[in-house]
Amino acid sequence: MVDEIVAEEDPIVQYIIVRESLIVAMGMGKTIAQCCHAEQYILVKYFKFQLLHAALKHNPEAEAKIIHHEDNEHMRLTSKWLNNGCRKVILKADDKEWAKIKEEFSKNHALVIDAGLTCIPAGSETCIALWPQMKSERSKLIKRLQVL
Repeated sequence: MVDEIVAEEDPIVQYIIVRESLIVAMGMGKTIAQCCHAEQYILVKYFKFQLLHAALKHNPEAEAKIIHHEDNEHMRLTSKWLNNGCRKVILKADDKEWAKIKEEFSKNHALVIDAGLTCIPAGSETCIALWPQMKSERSKLIKRLQVL
């Protein structure tokens, strides 16, 4: 844990996007749970990267082939984010924006697909979590989305 959280002009932020067309059907509780799943998926990826990095620490050649620069940047920013308050912003996207987000962040997100056990059909895509990033570096698409 951090003893002191520093106020930042350009904070590291994680954006979680909820599919707007499903919000009413899901209700507030399920929507919150889906956001938690999205966050959890990103952290699982983060810890897997950390374990892989540690396992390859003594083999730089293998590490260079397996861990891409982009992955290292995700780990670096996520580590800083975890140590400085874990700022999150929950946004909503209509179906057209949703498709654009999936395309723009095709390899850099965690997508939640519902099992269909409660109020929405199985296979429904509910939330997307993006890797923590500098607020100033968020894409134009993310800047245009409305806060949930």
